[in-house]
Amino acid sequence: MKMNKLFLFQWLLLLIFTKTSLIFSKPHKIPRLTPLIENIIQDHSNTFSSSTNDLPKEFETYYYKQTLDHFNYGPKSYSTFKQRYIINSKYWGGSNSSSPIFAYLGAESSIDRDPLGVGFLTDFAPQFKALLVYMEHRYYGESTPFKTMEEAVKDEDARGYFNSAQAIADYAELLLHIKEKYSAKNSPIIVIGGSYGGMLASWFRMKYPHIALGALASSAPILYFDNITPQNGYYSVVSRDFKEASKSCYHTIRKSWAIIDKIASRKSGLSYLSRKFKTCSKLNDPFELKDYLDSMYSVVAQYNSPPSYPVTIVCGGIDGAPKGSHILDRILAGIVAYRGTSSCYNMNPKPSETGLGWRWQTCSEMVMPIGRGENDTMFFSAPFNLNNFIKDCKKKYGVSPRPHWITTYYGGKDIKLILQRFASNIIFSNGLRDPYSSAGVLQDISHSLQAVHTRNGSHCLDILSQESTDPEWLTMQRNTEVKIIEGWITNSPIFAYLGAESSIDGDPLGVGFLTDFAPQFKALLVYMEHRYYGESTPFKTMEEAVKDEDTRGYFNSAQAIADYAELLLHIKEKYSAKNSPIIVIGGSYGGILISCFVRKLNDPFELKHYLDSMYSEAAQYNSPPSYPVTIVCAGIDGAPKGSHILDRIFAGIIAYKGNSSCHNKKPKPSEADLGWRWQTCTEMVMPVGRGENDTMFYSDPFNLNNFIKDCKKKYGVSPRPHWITTYYGGQDIKLILQRFASNIIFSNGLRDPYSSAGVLQDISHSLQAVHTRNGSHCLDILSKDSTDPEWLTMQRNTEVKIIEGWITKHYADLKALKKGIMH
Repeated sequence: MKMNKLFLFQWLLLLIFTKTSLIFSKPHKIPRLTPLIENIIQDHSNTFSSSTNDLPKEFETYYYKQTLDHFNYGPKSYSTFKQRYIINSKYWGGSNSSSPIFAYLGAESSIDRDPLGVGFLTDFAPQFKALLVYMEHRYYGESTPFKTMEEAVKDEDARGYFNSAQAIADYAELLLHIKEKYSAKNSPIIVIGGSYGGMLASWFRMKYPHIALGALASSAPILYFDNITPQNGYYSVVSRDFKEASKSCYHTIRKSWAIIDKIASRKSGLSYLSRKFKTCSKLNDPFELKDYLDSMYSVVAQYNSPPSYPVTIVCGGIDGAPKGSHILDRILAGIVAYRGTSSCYNMNPKPSETGLGWRWQTCSEMVMPIGRGENDTMFFSAPFNLNNFIKDCKKKYGVSPRPHWITTYYGGKDIKLILQRFASNIIFSNGLRDPYSSAGVLQDISHSLQAVHTRNGSHCLDILSQESTDPEWLTMQRNTEVKIIEGWITNSPIFAYLGAESSIDGDPLGVGFLTDFAPQFKALLVYMEHRYYGESTPFKTMEEAVKDEDTRGYFNSAQAIADYAELLLHIKEKYSAKNSPIIVIGGSYGGILISCFVRKLNDPFELKHYLDSMYSEAAQYNSPPSYPVTIVCAGIDGAPKGSHILDRIFAGIIAYKGNSSCHNKKPKPSEADLGWRWQTCTEMVMPVGRGENDTMFYSDPFNLNNFIKDCKKKYGVSPRPHWITTYYGGQDIKLILQRFASNIIFSNGLRDPYSSAGVLQDISHSLQAVHTRNGSHCLDILSKDSTDPEWLTMQRNTEVKIIEGWITKHYADLKALKKGIMH
């Protein structure tokens, strides 16, 4: 029988554990379907190698010291664990050849069997001269941070780090390490995954497009979340597969459920069923038998691959039973045909390590509402009930599932419109005999977001090893995917202001761009406060929060923009603004530290630092009509002739700051200061410095080692200087933004010192740089003023015209999508 055992092992889990919310014969009972997959694994395990020690010598196993928590900065976050990965460099063209890296993203199991089971990589590696990488998903196999899986999922602290976002961040960090290790800077990465791994591959390309050039997402049901796909989608395909194989088989199965219930309701009925189906232990209720059959039928449909087609095998057994056989004898004949003759059939085995892990994932973020109604499939009625699902998960783990998180974090609603706008270079491959194809992307979205599917294909069949018996359509599917990958390698709105490192009290009036142009766009204005600032601190005051190693760990930019994402979706729902485009607006990510000095100095650095900050501030905000730099220089140059140089410097201070009885050199840090200091000591590591004679300032080069020491002394944690470019991109910015970004205005004023690190040239027609020679920091988004020079008005008008274009295109795309003509 040709049926890939690897994906039988991996992806039945997706089916089985997402079904844990179904209600069968017992109200409010959420049955555990994990055991059946263990039985299947047990039945077929003799055909697999069970560890990487059994792999051919070209597959080398390594371990990477992986970060426990990529999105937090508490002391525990810096803990590490050993993440296993396997390298095959047999076919690689070498670091000087720019040959690609094929990276397989491990899913909800160990990677022991992946190198041999997922043959797509080795089959096509010689053609591409590719380096092959197989990476294990955290918590599975040998990559568990906390002893065993069983211990990890029982520990409320340990399992908190167990989610898809952390997993793909692991892959991002590990792939950058591998590129450096193999001096493969110019080698493009193609990520490949199947089923849950296919979802990870597509999400990785969306979240880390600066790391992966493209993704092959095989049998990835990314639309089985948040009720995007009808509940019965999965079981409708299973039923269709059986009906096409044999109508009599289909009807026999459909009738069998009521007969099982009827017999079970009799006295000694369960004993009779136990004997009839040769169960290894007596049935406790009819659900155990029905669940076993449910899962078997689902498995054979999901992996209904050539040349044997398992559905045909099961139906051959059912239809081939002696004429006049009782319906349950026919059902048993189907089991024997598929499973083989056995002294008993275990319908309640112990959950596997993999099963334990996937159960947690489905009880946290991977909430797929799979169910079916009364007469819409060949199965008994089992609608998905979210309330019961939540109760079961809370009872099991003490937490509620987040059924909307996947679509919030990765997208899912209006998938065509969303992917067309911000994604590229993804192949969504499917076989239409696979029940999960009901939640897959089955139509091309753009020239670089392509759906490749076959009518007779099954789950993940395209990325399995080539066989001499492969039908022509399967070979053609793989060749189409290879050709696409070759192409990659060769070649009424809402204005939302994102608060930065301060409260938003002054933003509605101070950031006038939104109010100035809202009437023109009839825009809804939203001002959102950054976590930990103003009134949005989760832990009392900012001062208390940054002193506490646990509370400050949640204080970072990734958490903040996730807050904004969740809040904006809430606002769109609250205002029934589903089709309203959102334009996000923000300025800088830093404030000026307002300080004064006193008469007595303990350290000359305090004075030098004060002056340094004042000059920098004046230059950064050197805006019309006053131009602060001119004010400072007028004070210095206007001092009486023959004045000592320090008197001239002091005259500059007076001119800018005003006359005062004293100037406080060391004020108490503000709430904004405390917060920003923590952020720069964790992820916002900007190496700003200067040399001996390259500026008007004293020498003060940035020293990363000293910076790390200071931060560790202050907070007990090390900064992550590479995290921003890993998570958001930055290296080769033109190439990266051109490939995966759109609809961004990078506005700058060239008098702003930070413009030195801004994007100053257009990257594409929708990634535009708008700058002015005399502009200062964030000047374009401040309120209009009657004294504004013409060049500033022109800059704002240019930005408004670009935004108008985005919104016009949004509504045109939406209209075309509704008419079904979007290409």
